[in-house]
Amino acid sequence: MNSSQPYREHLVSHQGSNIYVRHYAGTGPAFVMMHGFPDNLHIYDRLIPALPGRQVITFDFLGWGASDKPTDHAYTSKQQEGELHAVLDALQIDQVVPVAHDASGPAAINWALDHPQRVSSLVLSSSASLLIRPMPPSPGPWPRTQPLPNGFSPGRDISSAKMSRYCNPSCR
Repeated sequence: MNSSQPYREHLVSHQGSNIYVRHYAGTGPAFVMMHGFPDNLHIYDRLIPALPGRQVITFDFLGWGASDKPTDHAYTSKQQEGELHAVLDALQIDQVVPVAHDASGPAAINWALDHPQRVSSLVLSSSASLLIRPMPPSPGPWPRTQPLPNGFSPGRDISSAKMSRYCNPSCR
Protein backbone atom coordinates (compact mmCIF):
# COMPACT_ATOMS: atom_id res chain seq x y z
CA MET A 1 0.00 0.00 0.00
CA ASN A 2 1.33 3.44 -0.91
CA SER A 3 0.63 6.48 1.18
CA SER A 4 -1.38 9.19 -0.51
CA GLN A 5 1.00 12.02 0.43
CA PRO A 6 3.50 13.26 -2.17
CA TYR A 7 7.16 12.68 -1.37
CA ARG A 8 10.61 13.13 -2.84
CA GLU A 9 12.86 10.13 -3.24
CA HIS A 10 16.55 10.27 -2.35
CA LEU A 11 19.46 7.87 -2.45
CA VAL A 12 21.85 8.74 0.38
CA SER A 13 25.37 7.43 0.04
CA HIS A 14 26.78 5.84 3.18
CA GLN A 15 30.00 3.83 3.34
CA GLY A 16 29.85 3.00 -0.37
CA SER A 17 26.19 1.92 -0.38
CA ASN A 18 22.90 3.73 -1.03
CA ILE A 19 20.12 4.23 1.51
CA TYR A 20 16.65 4.69 -0.02
CA VAL A 21 14.80 7.66 1.53
CA ARG A 22 11.37 9.25 1.17
CA HIS A 23 10.94 12.84 2.31
CA TYR A 24 7.44 14.23 2.80
CA ALA A 25 7.52 18.03 2.98
CA GLY A 26 5.85 19.78 5.90
CA THR A 27 6.41 21.82 9.02
CA GLY A 28 7.70 21.19 12.50
CA PRO A 29 10.44 18.82 13.60
CA ALA A 30 10.68 15.97 11.11
CA PHE A 31 9.16 12.67 12.17
CA VAL A 32 11.94 10.23 11.21
CA MET A 33 10.27 6.84 11.02
CA MET A 34 12.55 3.83 11.32
CA HIS A 35 11.49 0.26 10.66
CA GLY A 36 12.42 -2.84 12.60
CA PHE A 37 13.25 -6.41 11.64
CA PRO A 38 12.21 -7.76 9.16
CA ASP A 39 10.41 -4.69 7.83
CA ASN A 40 10.98 -1.76 5.51
CA LEU A 41 9.67 1.80 5.22
CA HIS A 42 6.26 0.58 4.03
CA ILE A 43 5.36 -0.25 7.63
CA TYR A 44 4.46 3.46 7.93
CA ASP A 45 2.42 3.83 4.70
CA ARG A 46 -0.92 3.91 6.54
CA LEU A 47 0.35 6.25 9.28
CA ILE A 48 1.75 9.01 7.08
CA PRO A 49 -1.67 10.21 5.81
CA ALA A 50 -2.64 10.80 9.46
CA LEU A 51 0.14 13.43 9.70
CA PRO A 52 -0.98 16.02 7.11
CA GLY A 53 1.23 19.07 6.99
CA ARG A 54 3.99 17.49 9.10
CA GLN A 55 7.47 16.84 7.75
CA VAL A 56 8.09 13.07 7.61
CA ILE A 57 11.14 11.05 6.61
CA THR A 58 11.09 7.30 6.08
CA PHE A 59 14.01 5.21 4.92
CA ASP A 60 15.11 1.63 4.50
CA PHE A 61 18.14 0.64 6.54
CA LEU A 62 20.91 -0.93 4.50
CA GLY A 63 20.03 -4.53 3.77
CA TRP A 64 16.26 -3.89 3.66
CA GLY A 65 13.62 -2.67 1.22
CA ALA A 66 14.93 -0.53 -1.64
CA SER A 67 18.29 0.23 0.01
CA ASP A 68 21.47 -1.54 -1.07
CA LYS A 69 22.24 -4.91 0.47
CA PRO A 70 26.00 -5.03 0.84
CA THR A 71 27.37 -8.42 1.78
CA ASP A 72 30.31 -7.00 3.74
CA HIS A 73 28.21 -4.62 5.87
CA ALA A 74 28.07 -5.01 9.67
CA TYR A 75 24.33 -5.08 10.38
CA THR A 76 24.46 -3.62 13.90
CA SER A 77 22.66 -1.01 15.95
CA LYS A 78 25.76 1.18 15.75
CA GLN A 79 25.62 0.98 11.96
CA GLN A 80 21.93 1.94 12.08
CA GLU A 81 22.88 5.03 14.09
CA GLY A 82 25.33 5.95 11.33
CA GLU A 83 22.70 5.40 8.65
CA LEU A 84 20.23 7.62 10.50
CA HIS A 85 22.87 10.31 10.86
CA ALA A 86 23.80 10.07 7.16
CA VAL A 87 20.15 10.48 6.11
CA LEU A 88 19.60 13.53 8.32
CA ASP A 89 22.84 15.18 7.23
CA ALA A 90 22.17 14.54 3.53
CA LEU A 91 18.69 16.06 3.79
CA GLN A 92 20.00 18.87 6.05
CA ILE A 93 17.45 18.13 8.75
CA ASP A 94 18.16 19.74 12.10
CA GLN A 95 15.20 19.09 14.44
CA VAL A 96 13.72 15.59 14.55
CA VAL A 97 11.35 13.27 16.34
CA PRO A 98 12.86 9.80 15.90
CA VAL A 99 10.09 7.20 15.65
CA ALA A 100 11.54 3.74 16.22
CA HIS A 101 9.78 0.43 15.79
CA ASP A 102 11.14 -2.90 17.00
CA ALA A 103 14.89 -3.37 16.39
CA SER A 104 15.52 0.30 15.49
CA GLY A 105 14.82 1.31 19.11
CA PRO A 106 18.38 1.04 20.46
CA ALA A 107 19.75 3.03 17.51
CA ALA A 108 17.13 5.76 18.03
CA ILE A 109 17.74 5.94 21.78
CA ASN A 110 21.50 6.10 21.46
CA TRP A 111 21.35 8.62 18.60
CA ALA A 112 18.98 10.81 20.63
CA LEU A 113 21.27 10.69 23.65
CA ASP A 114 24.25 11.62 21.47
CA HIS A 115 22.41 14.49 19.73
CA PRO A 116 19.99 15.96 22.32
CA GLN A 117 20.10 19.40 20.70
CA ARG A 118 18.55 17.92 17.53
CA VAL A 119 15.79 15.85 19.18
CA SER A 120 12.38 17.33 19.99
CA SER A 121 10.91 14.05 21.26
CA LEU A 122 11.51 10.33 20.95
CA VAL A 123 8.86 7.74 20.08
CA LEU A 124 9.37 4.01 20.68
CA SER A 125 6.88 1.44 19.39
CA SER A 126 7.16 -2.24 20.32
CA SER A 127 10.82 -1.60 20.77
CA ALA A 128 13.75 -2.59 22.90
CA SER A 129 14.59 0.08 25.42
CA LEU A 130 18.10 -0.87 26.36
CA LEU A 131 21.31 1.01 25.94
CA ILE A 132 23.76 -0.69 23.66
CA ARG A 133 26.79 1.00 25.23
CA PRO A 134 27.70 2.39 28.64
CA MET A 135 26.69 5.98 29.35
CA PRO A 136 29.52 8.44 30.04
CA PRO A 137 29.58 10.22 33.41
CA SER A 138 26.97 12.97 33.63
CA PRO A 139 28.47 16.37 32.76
CA GLY A 140 25.46 18.37 33.97
CA PRO A 141 24.61 19.90 37.31
CA TRP A 142 21.46 17.77 37.64
CA PRO A 143 21.32 14.89 40.12
CA ARG A 144 21.98 11.37 38.95
CA THR A 145 19.12 8.91 39.08
CA GLN A 146 19.02 5.31 40.15
CA PRO A 147 19.56 2.81 37.32
CA LEU A 148 16.45 2.53 35.17
CA PRO A 149 14.50 -0.76 35.47
CA ASN A 150 13.26 -3.24 32.90
CA GLY A 151 15.68 -3.53 30.05
CA PHE A 152 18.41 -1.11 31.07
CA SER A 153 21.64 -2.84 31.94
CA PRO A 154 22.76 -2.74 35.59
CA GLY A 155 25.00 0.18 36.40
CA ARG A 156 24.01 2.27 33.39
CA ASP A 157 22.03 5.26 34.51
CA ILE A 158 20.82 8.41 32.84
CA SER A 159 20.27 11.80 34.41
CA SER A 160 16.63 12.65 35.04
CA ALA A 161 17.04 16.00 33.27
CA LYS A 162 18.38 14.31 30.17
CA MET A 163 15.62 11.67 30.05
CA SER A 164 12.81 14.13 30.83
CA ARG A 165 13.51 15.71 27.47
CA TYR A 166 12.33 12.50 25.78
CA CYS A 167 9.37 11.86 28.03
CA ASN A 168 7.52 15.02 26.99
CA PRO A 169 4.22 13.93 25.38
CA SER A 170 4.03 17.20 23.44
CA CYS A 171 6.00 17.19 20.19
CA ARG A 172 4.27 20.08 18.45
